[in-house]
Amino acid sequence: MDEDRAVLADGGDGSAAAGSGTAEVTAQEQREAAPGTEGNNASPGLPEGAAPEHADFENNLTNANAEEEKPQTLPAAEETLAGMQKEAEAGAVEPSHAEEEMPSAAEAVHAGKTHGGLIMYAAAVILVAIILYGFYNQLQYVAVAPNNLPQAGNARFYEGFVYNESHLIPSSCLVFSYDPTLFNINNRTAAQLGYLYDRQQYGTFSKEYSCLVVDYGYWCYTPNNICTYAKSDFILSTIANATYNQTGQTYSFYRVVGVNAS
Repeated sequence: MDEDRAVLADGGDGSAAAGSGTAEVTAQEQREAAPGTEGNNASPGLPEGAAPEHADFENNLTNANAEEEKPQTLPAAEETLAGMQKEAEAGAVEPSHAEEEMPSAAEAVHAGKTHGGLIMYAAAVILVAIILYGFYNQLQYVAVAPNNLPQAGNARFYEGFVYNESHLIPSSCLVFSYDPTLFNINNRTAAQLGYLYDRQQYGTFSKEYSCLVVDYGYWCYTPNNICTYAKSDFILSTIANATYNQTGQTYSFYRVVGVNAS
């Protein structure tokens, strides 16, 4: 019996050794068949001699874990950029030192423009004051009555003389005057005084009109007049006259009676 037990013991050890060898061969074959199951890719808790489908499950689980642990770099950067844009739009971004100094430069430019504008405004005020002062100095002449203005009183007196006394001149006469229009207004025929000194014209007019009249008026007292020749070249007869007392000038209507022999 003891021998039988020894044989059984030896047989059992042999069987155990054979079983251990078989297990080692099987595990080696599985590793060769599934090369991704060694080292860090091996999932904890799986038996070393697991079937191939268990190895695929382990690989899938490892890849899923790797994808979950992958850092979300791009979305985080986009969110940061979007946040900075919102802060800039809301005015939350603080200006740099250069930007803080810009308002002071703008204020300096504005102050320079204001100073230049004040100078131009002051110059305009001074110019207007000078012009107004010039007008003010002339008010003493503008405010004077027309009759009291130099060369106005005697001219108006002469016009009044023509309006009041021209009816004394016969309507059939021709008046020689510096101002023929003034006589035309008063229904009298008139011509320029210079025609009186043209001998041919004088003969023609003497035949056409019943009489010839010389107007010795306002313009006969101005420089370079030709009225004096009428008194020296012709024999005259007074029709009407009037004297302006302020100057002593006498205005007259003379009828031509004849020609002086000289």
